[in-house]
Amino acid sequence: MRNVSRIVSCMLLVVIGHVALAQTRPVSQALDFWITNTEKEVVSAADAMPEGKYSFAPTAGEFTGVRTFAEPGEALISSQLPVGCTHSG
Repeated sequence: MRNVSRIVSCMLLVVIGHVALAQTRPVSQALDFWITNTEKEVVSAADAMPEGKYSFAPTAGEFTGVRTFAEPGEALISSQLPVGCTHSG
């Protein structure tokens, strides 16, 4: 029971810390932070895959029918394009 109490206490401290941090940072900065980190992850994954392998999708075993490497990127771009166009004028 003591361990559960300690875990819950630690979790509360973490949540309170995040709430306090969120209140000191404007929404625009939080969004910029999220977008910048997401961009780094997506671009680094795209750069790591050789261009000729974008059409790769595993076909053996339980991977039958999964998306190619390029398909999630295409979906990400098409879903964000209207947002970018709206904000850029």
